[in-house]
Amino acid sequence: MFRTPIKEQLVVPAHIDYLADIRDFVAKMGQKYGFSKQVVNAFKLSIDEATTNIIKHAYRDCEGSITIRAIVKRNSLTFVLIDQGKYFDPRRVKPPDLKRYVSIGKKGGLGIFIMRRLLDDIDYRKTEEGNELRLTKRREPVRARRFQLPSLSLSLKARYSAIACAAVTTIVAAGYFYFYSQEDDNALREVLGRGVPIAQTLTSSIAADIKGSNIDFAAEVSAGEKIQSTVSRFPDLVVDCFVVDTSGTVRAASVSSPLLYTRFNYPGKVRRVDEHTTIFTWERQEVIELAYPLYSEDKLAVGHTHLWLRKDVADAIAAGRRKENLRLALVVLAIGVAGTFLLVYVVLNPFRKLAQWVRTLGHEEVEDELDIDSSTELGEIAQAFSDITTKLRESQKNLAEQERLRKEMQVAQEIQRTLLPTELPKVEGFAIATFYEAAKEVGG
Repeated sequence: MFRTPIKEQLVVPAHIDYLADIRDFVAKMGQKYGFSKQVVNAFKLSIDEATTNIIKHAYRDCEGSITIRAIVKRNSLTFVLIDQGKYFDPRRVKPPDLKRYVSIGKKGGLGIFIMRRLLDDIDYRKTEEGNELRLTKRREPVRARRFQLPSLSLSLKARYSAIACAAVTTIVAAGYFYFYSQEDDNALREVLGRGVPIAQTLTSSIAADIKGSNIDFAAEVSAGEKIQSTVSRFPDLVVDCFVVDTSGTVRAASVSSPLLYTRFNYPGKVRRVDEHTTIFTWERQEVIELAYPLYSEDKLAVGHTHLWLRKDVADAIAAGRRKENLRLALVVLAIGVAGTFLLVYVVLNPFRKLAQWVRTLGHEEVEDELDIDSSTELGEIAQAFSDITTKLRESQKNLAEQERLRKEMQVAQEIQRTLLPTELPKVEGFAIATFYEAAKEVGG
């Protein structure tokens, strides 16, 4: 809605030798911000003429500098020539009579006339910086291409609602995907929270029956019973459980385990989570293994206890939480979008009322339709429009009064002219005529 114009400037000595630098600056600004060659050439010719006049006339008896400032807006380009020389307002120069110029063969004097023809607006003012000549030309409209899609023109309310909704959607989506990425680890920690106590308790119980540095037959039988009891108690979590001695041979396992008295080797692809936890695929099933060292009563290492947990349990927990997070995100998104529309409506509704009020400011009775609170920014804008309208009404009344006085003066002039004789005596050798000129409008 509001955009700060781009401003760039160049300061050069007021001398003819620096005209080329000014031309280069004009060409650079035009090409840099995408203005056509026609616009750039119009500025080159006009600024060259204006700068030459400043050097010859404004700095005729002194030296100084010229500042050329480019002001780039979306649809226009303005160059401001600033000098501290003699004051000269080109707007007061009357349009030349070209036919008379041709008849008398006059040369020159058409610079300002050409500038007016080439540019869209010429303004001259005296400021703190000096004499400012503002030359403006609007960007040429782009021809519409065939089969071009119509531009989508949105109201301020719709535009800001769309931006706010996009921001809310982005924030909610970012939050959802962040928690989405964390659910696998959270579910794994939950499963381990259930499995670690089982593995530690089982390891301690088996270690209590082992004496010496080897696992004897009695210890194997006792360990097998405890393993079978553990697998039976947690069928929804535990896949298998077994004891491996220091040589890598499985010495105790559940009844249905095919690993008993075989040498256990990990499959090729193994992912280590920590020193006790490993994830891998065994016979087309992903398992989470908890491995704890096994010590005898004499504190001698005799092997390891391996507890396999179902990885699909963690996957199911993660999937369920993701569904819950999705539902929560959709609810938050719906509330956020509704709140955004409500907030935009509350914020922009005063602007809509202000716009309607400004459109009807020409009617006298509108002053009573809006109570302005100038303590707010919006109130300051409304008060400014109200003051402008009041001054405009006063100026219109003054213009009407001046027009009435002018007509009355015309009537008075006509009355005074009627006082002059219409017929004059004819005297041989003399020419008699009447002449009437008022001191101001009438009288005299």
